[in-house]
Amino acid sequence: MLRAPALGKAQTKHFSAPRAKPLLARRSRVASCDAQSIGMDVLRHRVAITYEAEAEDKPSESVIQKIFDELPVP
Repeated sequence: MLRAPALGKAQTKHFSAPRAKPLLARRSRVASCDAQSIGMDVLRHRVAITYEAEAEDKPSESVIQKIFDELPVP
């Protein structure tokens, strides 16, 4: 379903962006929910789906959500 994986900036932003949420919420630690909450925004425009997925009317959001659903949360 994926034509091009998210590399480079997406990886960097996905590791650095969650740090802002606890700072704004006056918490001292980053929780896994902080990373999950920004994951779709970080990856949405960095992931290209295949022509088959486009033909089946599956947007990149549904493909990314399926990946998130199958990954274990620490």
